[in-house]
Amino acid sequence: MSATPQHPPGPQSATLDYATARSRPNRYIFSTVACVALVIPLFVLTTIVGPVAVRCERIFKDYAVALPLVSQLFLDFGWLFRRGLWIALWLAPITVPFVIAPLLGQNPTRRRIFARLAIGLSLVVTVGMLILAVFALFLPMIKLLESLSGK
Repeated sequence: MSATPQHPPGPQSATLDYATARSRPNRYIFSTVACVALVIPLFVLTTIVGPVAVRCERIFKDYAVALPLVSQLFLDFGWLFRRGLWIALWLAPITVPFVIAPLLGQNPTRRRIFARLAIGLSLVVTVGMLILAVFALFLPMIKLLESLSGK
C-alpha cells in the first residue's frame, strides 16, 4: 500500500504569483509618429520632383519657354534631387525618430503634444509643396498651352 502525502490543514493550494514589478520602465527608442510625419511629405516631394517635374522640364525646354524664377528654382531643386539628394532626404525618416524618441521620454502628455504638432506640421508642409508645385509647374504649362492654341 502506498501512502498519500497528507497536506497540512489551512488554505488550499494557493497559486504562486511569478510576476515581478519591472525594475526599469519601458524605454522608447523609435518614434513612429516622427517617422510617419517625415514619410508623408517626402513621398509627395519624391512623386512631384521625380516623374512630374522631369516631364514638365522636357516640355519647357522643347518649346523654349521663359520660366518664372519660382519655376526655375523648383526645376533646379529637382535636378539636385534626382542627382542624389533624395538619398540624404530619405535617410531622415530612418534616423530622426531614433533621436526624437529618447528626447520625448516617458511623459505621455509630451508625446501626445509632439504627435499632434508633428502630424499637423507634416500636413502643412505637404499642402505647401503641392501649392508650390501648382505655381511652379502647372501655371507655366497652362500659359504654354494657351500660347500654342492662339488665345
